[in-house]
Amino acid sequence: MKKLILYFAVILLIGTVSLITSCEKTDVVEKSNANFRINIPTSVSDTIFANRPVSFDVEVIAGAGLQKVEVRKDFQLIDGTVKTYTDTKTGTYKFTFTASKFDIGKKFNFVIVAYDTEGSTTTANYVVNVKAAPVFIDIKIPTTAPANTILYQDINFTVDVTSQLAMKSIQVLKNGVELPSLTKTTFANPLTDKFAFLYTTTDDDAGQTLVFTILVTDSEDKEKTATYSLFVKGERPPRAVQEYTILMGGQNNTSNGQFYSSADGATYLRAGVAARSASIDLLSFVSGAATGVNITAPSFANAPVIYTTANSGVDAVASWPVRNATQMIRLNPTVTPANFAALKMDKEIEAMFTAGGVTTDNVNKIVANDIIVFKTVKGKHGLMLIKSIPANNAGFITIDVKMQP
Repeated sequence: MKKLILYFAVILLIGTVSLITSCEKTDVVEKSNANFRINIPTSVSDTIFANRPVSFDVEVIAGAGLQKVEVRKDFQLIDGTVKTYTDTKTGTYKFTFTASKFDIGKKFNFVIVAYDTEGSTTTANYVVNVKAAPVFIDIKIPTTAPANTILYQDINFTVDVTSQLAMKSIQVLKNGVELPSLTKTTFANPLTDKFAFLYTTTDDDAGQTLVFTILVTDSEDKEKTATYSLFVKGERPPRAVQEYTILMGGQNNTSNGQFYSSADGATYLRAGVAARSASIDLLSFVSGAATGVNITAPSFANAPVIYTTANSGVDAVASWPVRNATQMIRLNPTVTPANFAALKMDKEIEAMFTAGGVTTDNVNKIVANDIIVFKTVKGKHGLMLIKSIPANNAGFITIDVKMQP
């Protein structure tokens, strides 16, 4: 008898739970059948091109009445895609999307979701791969363009450019650096242009092979390039050096910067230095008796030990995006303070560096009247005369600098 009562109790409990669950369930039911469906045109391609809008009409049928349609990507509703309907069982929804050039190589799964008036949904997937559109740009550099020249000469010729789409710009880069004076953005005919290439060789070009890149961009931001190489004969004449004095602080100095940039002849404190790391050529610190006063390249292995996350935060040397490998040589006693004072032209610094011997990324145990020659990663040469050194890591090094312009 007890077993029979227990049996009926379990049956009653299951029925009660089922009833409660049925009453509480409010989830949208997804269904798809002939009376509730989304029809994507079979002509729609699964490949789209960057910067080219995709647009097509989707037919939606809802036998119970169509309420709204929306589009999701990566399970997230795309803003602005919701369209509502009233008093209709059929509707047209326009799908639109434009991929950017940053989407090239990606695959997107769009889900078109339709809701009917009974609260049910049906979906249709549209999967696309984003590719770069074909580039139809032709750049013709004349065969008569010279391969060699000398200093102070005008190089002048016409480049024929044609494009299937309207051209947005034509630019010229010399060894990777844009020449803004040659940039063209206005065209009488945006599909064809006779581009005037004009460049005058300068002192800095002497003895170099210059590589010019002609870069054409169309209205879809697609690019096409053509290169032109020019060897410039001759030797650059000497130039007068730039002369100034800097104060490089020890690591605990809060007034005088520890980080030197030859680009502007300035020193910088550690706050914010990571952002300008590409222009920092040298840094300084004061250690114990073993190494004393140090001037090093940012690439020096022990630099991160001095300027750490603990004392420099986000500007710790280890986290710099660029750590320049500046080369240095201590020249004294071969080169004296008197030699330093007499130096006027930059070619003399180059000669000292060439004759100086083995380079290093760290000069330590620095004392007054030491002379250090250095070469930056950009190929500029500089000469330093140490005028005074600090007693501790809160002081500063006084340095006279002669720098190649």
